[in-house]
Amino acid sequence: MSKLWFLDYFCRAVTKSVVRDCCERMELSDLETRLILERFCDRKGMGPCELFYPADQQAEHLPDLDAKVRGWVERNLGRFEPSEIMAMYRFMARKRQATE
Repeated sequence: MSKLWFLDYFCRAVTKSVVRDCCERMELSDLETRLILERFCDRKGMGPCELFYPADQQAEHLPDLDAKVRGWVERNLGRFEPSEIMAMYRFMARKRQATE
């Protein structure tokens, strides 16, 4: 099973338009935004995204990008609907239970 990132939970909990808006507010690059939208929102995975973002670069950059998004979301929880917040944490709790 592949590693689940915070971005997996985030993109399942909120709409793609909200993710796009958050990427804009975080001032992510076009490449970072495209990676998040295609790999996590569209659930394409690493393979199809290799066409515009090589796998080795994804592997190197993704931990920092994931931490950046998670930190921004935590600092800006007021920007999200309560149902979106609950969905994000519900996904994370399920993952935590599955690994214990």
